[in-house]
Amino acid sequence: MGHPPGLTRSEDDRYCLHATPPPPPKIGRHQARGPPVTGCALLAGLQPALGCEPSASRQSLKKGVGWKRVRDLIRPHSDMDALPPFIARLLPFRSHFVPVRFGPGVSRVHFLDHGEGRPVLLLHGNPTWSFLWRKVMSALEGGGLRMVAPDLIGLGLSDKPRRLSEHTLGNHGQALLELVERLDLRDVVLVAQDWGGPMGAWMAARSGG
Repeated sequence: MGHPPGLTRSEDDRYCLHATPPPPPKIGRHQARGPPVTGCALLAGLQPALGCEPSASRQSLKKGVGWKRVRDLIRPHSDMDALPPFIARLLPFRSHFVPVRFGPGVSRVHFLDHGEGRPVLLLHGNPTWSFLWRKVMSALEGGGLRMVAPDLIGLGLSDKPRRLSEHTLGNHGQALLELVERLDLRDVVLVAQDWGGPMGAWMAARSGG
């Protein structure tokens, strides 16, 4: 398929013009078998911005991201090595990790935290991650806002509990609420997309204002 005449090609539509839809992501036992599986957030959420064929992006991610099993979790091998260089160049914001309660255990949440001022909590949907908000964060930079963009548990660079039964609205909402409390965010502006909407609403309803 060629590029429509008269239109310029952006980094977000380069892949869409040529690629075929990726196969459905494997879940459950298959997703937890080992390091080659990076999760649907990295594969499905990043491909539109990479400008490459699916096989190339999968190969790059497998080489660039190290994952390990920790009891019932899958997580990056280390905080600093989680992002391969070709992704880090598109995401010029500092990464942070914080442990929160999730179901019967504790999971690490990865989040971007940039700027100073009134906090804006940016919640992505499924199957994406905080990378989704990079252009919004760049556009709002210097506007007196502190932008916090977490990866929902199970997606992006956050821990990935293997038991699907743990991924309830309440568990996700509670994890976000604990993140907000640990960062001491007050008078928060909530911006949510897709499944980030109900999770953010659950959190806001129980935040006590």
